[in-house]
Amino acid sequence: MPRLPSLPQEIISEIFTRLPAKCIGRYRCLSKSWCHLLSELHFINRHIAQTRLFTDNELFMLNSTNSNTLYSGTIVRHSYGEMTVLATELNFVVSPKCRVWGTSSCDGLILLIENAKSDSLLVNPTTKEVRELNIPSHDLDVYPRVTTYGLGYDHVNDDYKVVLVSSYSLEHEPKMFANVYSVRNGSWKQLETSPYHHVSPGVFVGGSIHWIALNPSDYLNFGNPAYYSYFIAGFDLTTEKFWKVPAPSSMFDEASEYYNLGILGECLCMFSSVSEKKINIWVMKEYGVMESWTKFSIVDEQGSKLMPLKGVMGQRELVMMKDDFTPYERLSMHNLDTATFQDMKVKGINEGFNLGWSFKETLVSPYYKYN
Repeated sequence: MPRLPSLPQEIISEIFTRLPAKCIGRYRCLSKSWCHLLSELHFINRHIAQTRLFTDNELFMLNSTNSNTLYSGTIVRHSYGEMTVLATELNFVVSPKCRVWGTSSCDGLILLIENAKSDSLLVNPTTKEVRELNIPSHDLDVYPRVTTYGLGYDHVNDDYKVVLVSSYSLEHEPKMFANVYSVRNGSWKQLETSPYHHVSPGVFVGGSIHWIALNPSDYLNFGNPAYYSYFIAGFDLTTEKFWKVPAPSSMFDEASEYYNLGILGECLCMFSSVSEKKINIWVMKEYGVMESWTKFSIVDEQGSKLMPLKGVMGQRELVMMKDDFTPYERLSMHNLDTATFQDMKVKGINEGFNLGWSFKETLVSPYYKYN
């Protein structure tokens, strides 16, 4: 029997870029040559470029409220029309040492914030790699009043960066610190103080991390929403400068229990809870253009309190958490075209949980190096 001709290396590499990250992890074990090929940074960058093209293969974080266990949630669509969420416990080489206070994600990397003064973790739940980040100390005796954070990719310098903004109240005067962690260099850098007071987790899109923010003068009235003047602040990861995102003045006119940011498709969006059963969602369809903002509302006639998934939320479907005032929240899929909800059973968690960020399965390492 004649021997089949072997494929050129570049063809093999191109085929692998289109496979799921977990498959590539298994193929690395088949031979030394494949392990070398599939571990090169050039290949990993090509693989993540392919992964970014799809927004329908997102997983999302679930955080149990009692045991603080982290899970990844995968949506399974059944032939008979129902949908379920399979929750898989995330086990890392180094486990968080205290309760997870917040998360953020970018290109398969997840930032786990434990609290404002402790070390935090940068992890890839697919490859199980973990990197501990020592949060910088500001040598102050008081605890930060508000600490916000964000994770994103600097495409100019080929570097993933973590941004941490801490706000302190010193003798009734606000004092803010902004620090940036370079994953490539493995070090923190303190920046000039942020001109804004950040009040939400950061969302990465368009080369910048974005937060809901207030003017510094509003900080003195923190706790009294009647005096707040909200807007969206951005931080350009390449120039490392803060800026104000153009947005309609009417965006924050309606009183809301909360304002938060997310990504709908590939667009920055802002959602707010204006009543027990209604949320407003604003979408910036053309990045940086104020006139491109559009608004729509989601209403649940059952009166459930709604909380959308942070991070990427799909194209025409949104994962929502519906709080029916019971010990166990439930997840639901909202279809934007039909304006309908479909509840999803969660399998694998036997206690209440919070809905975290979405993430992709990638090969990006928390020890990312310069290409």
